[in-house]
Amino acid sequence: MYAATWGGKIYKSTDSGVSWVVFSESLDAYIWSLTVVQGRIFAATVKGVYVYSGGKWVLAGCANLDVHDLAFHNGVIYAATWSSGVYMSVDFGVTWKQINNGFNTWPVIQAITVCGSGDVYAATFGFGIYRLQSGSTTWVQLNCSFQMFWAIAASKTALFAASYGDGLYKSVNGTSWTKVTTLPVQFIYAIDVSPQCGKIYVSSLTGGVYMSSDDGLTWTHLGFTGSNVCALAVDPSTDEVLVGTKTGEVYKIPAGLTGGEIKDQVPQDFILSQNYPNPFNPVTTIEFAVPEAGEYTLKVYDMLGREAATLLKGSLTTGYHKAAFDAGGLPSGVYIYRLTGNNVVLSKKMMVVK
Repeated sequence: MYAATWGGKIYKSTDSGVSWVVFSESLDAYIWSLTVVQGRIFAATVKGVYVYSGGKWVLAGCANLDVHDLAFHNGVIYAATWSSGVYMSVDFGVTWKQINNGFNTWPVIQAITVCGSGDVYAATFGFGIYRLQSGSTTWVQLNCSFQMFWAIAASKTALFAASYGDGLYKSVNGTSWTKVTTLPVQFIYAIDVSPQCGKIYVSSLTGGVYMSSDDGLTWTHLGFTGSNVCALAVDPSTDEVLVGTKTGEVYKIPAGLTGGEIKDQVPQDFILSQNYPNPFNPVTTIEFAVPEAGEYTLKVYDMLGREAATLLKGSLTTGYHKAAFDAGGLPSGVYIYRLTGNNVVLSKKMMVVK
């Protein structure tokens, strides 16, 4: 396994993520993604595409371009760039060709993937989703109501695009896209699909990690709320999930896990997460973290400041906690939930819709 960092270093693990060592010298550039192609390791960086085939990293192409993602299929490497469109190489990075026919402008492309049919999909930040059909040299903009996307992945039966602000989108025909309304997060930074069992994993910077085993119809929350998860990947040989955080931590979710709070470290700060689902009717869940044991209360108020419910009041241990709120007896509207105690007062809004 390889882990790339914004600091330019790449780490390697040969024991399923238990231990990590520095793999090579620093690239002196932010690294967005890695892909392994026939023994060569390709790195997408803010300074172009680099390749490692033993010895040292060598600039392979797209010099001085901000390359955010790479994909490989049938001997072709695709590079998604920020503001310069897509480049492709048919000789393992020796030469590159720009393929931007069909783009209204040279869009900022955050992610790229290839589905089983060989069609290439580009997720852009501000211009929606494009498809390069197998055998074609022209991109086609697809029917999607949202335009800003951060990640894209393909399962055996569908495509999934993670948006920056409007949750997850799905396509079963590769042309039209609809929002997945059962996933209660809006900003999704990473998505991956297990090649063995087809489970779909997505992560939100503050909302944690979710898993679906029925192609996005229902979702199970796997924890990591407030952990700043910015990357995840499924180990194709073991079906285990590796989760990377903004602060440089790596966690492993064992294969076959169906739910529960995975992260078991001591939180460094007070965290009050956005309730999920939101809006809701009538039940929602509120997760929070306390870095020190003590007396705490979690209460709900209406917009006039009147107390509507007390969800907890008493002693809590250090760690991550959650509370359920049933608004069955309350009218529709906006409410405020507030965590207090041990020199902390945190509040967020939520909406009941009946």
